[in-house]
Formats: sequence, C-alpha cells, structure tokens
Amino acid sequence: MAATAHSFRIPQALWDALVIRSLGEGKTSTAVMLEALAAHLGPAPREPDALSDGDAAEARAQFTKGAACLHCGGLHLRACPRVRRLSWRNKEDLAEVEYWAAGRWDPGDTVFPEDVFAEGHPEPSSPSG
Repeated sequence: MAATAHSFRIPQALWDALVIRSLGEGKTSTAVMLEALAAHLGPAPREPDALSDGDAAEARAQFTKGAACLHCGGLHLRACPRVRRLSWRNKEDLAEVEYWAAGRWDPGDTVFPEDVFAEGHPEPSSPSG
C-alpha cells in the first residue's frame, strides 16, 4: 500500500473562526484549538478497575503461559481494542492488520502485564519460539 501525504495546514476559514471565537471568549487561539481537538478526540481512556487477588493470579498464570495478545500484549475477552481492521486473503491467511493510532484506542478492560506483575511477582521472561 502506497504512503499518502497529508497536509496539516489549517484552512484559512477555520483559522479565522478560531481567532474570532478566541477573541469573544478571551482565550488564545491555541487554547481554543486545543479544546476543539480534545472534543474531537473524545475522553481520555479510563483507568481499568482494580483486579482481585484471584484475578491477578489468574492473569499472571496466563501471561506466564504466553497467552498475551499478539497485537496489544494484554489479555482481553473480546477482539483486541488496538486493532482497527483486519484484512484476510482467505479464512486462515491474514493479509494485513491496521492499528488505531497511538493514544487513539481505549484499552477497555484489557489487563496488561504491568497491571499484575509487581515487586513480589516478577514478570516472566519472553517465551522462546
């Protein structure tokens, strides 16, 4: 797939609207733009719920067995939240994986190794293949 060049220039009409809005609100145009970008991107991903000792132990066992997701490195019950799109050649031959941009995917209830391995529970070494 060929790379596509994108222009990150702000259209003049949008810039003029930002300047007018910033003057009306007594804010800098940069502050108004950052607020607009934050509204566009949506809320920040939430912190995962704390795991019970039993759930943390089960997650540690899964990580030790090498059951972490290939795409995000975590454990989750449904499709990987980091994957935006999968393209298949046929039922068993994956052709392409498209990921969400960094910071643009919500890990949801995904459990990551750093959530369950602490000083008393060292992280396992990578499984050799």
